Amino acid sequence: MNKRKCLCLILGALLLFGLTQTGLAYEEAYEETEIIPISWEEKEPSIVDRLSPAPPPPPRRWTDQDVVTLSRMVWGEGRGVSRNEQKLIVWTVLNRLDNGRYGGSIRQIVTARGQFVGYRSGHPVTDAIRYMVIDVLEAWDRGESAKIYPPFARVSNYLYFHGDGRHNWFRPSYRR
Repeated sequence: MNKRKCLCLILGALLLFGLTQTGLAYEEAYEETEIIPISWEEKEPSIVDRLSPAPPPPPRRWTDQDVVTLSRMVWGEGRGVSRNEQKLIVWTVLNRLDNGRYGGSIRQIVTARGQFVGYRSGHPVTDAIRYMVIDVLEAWDRGESAKIYPPFARVSNYLYFHGDGRHNWFRPSYRR
């Protein structure tokens, strides 16, 4: 038991000695440090910089009704195809809108006679399709081009597609 007490006293003394030496070294280092004053203008931005608001985001080019219209069209035109092919269907409409020869709105393009025969106003709007449509519309709003998903789409300027119920193939020009 005496050996333990002796060992504890020695370790305590060494620890206390180490702490006092660390404190002295810190005080010496602190005394040698030179404090350099910094002026207010150097560290703070001007009041104009702090109060200038960020520019507002550009207005989106689509409406909630456009999302519903595209979702119903995708449900009718691409229910049996992959998610990527469904995105391509939406891009086809947006390519036509950007082209300017097919109509001035998403609704006009989708409901044009003989164009998207799968569209019906009674088709359901599922969450999965609606979220996918919004993703594509947001990409379009950011200025992105139509996507290319080989082998279904080889170019980004496609305006037409045809399918067999399992796959759709996209192309820039009309063919029968």
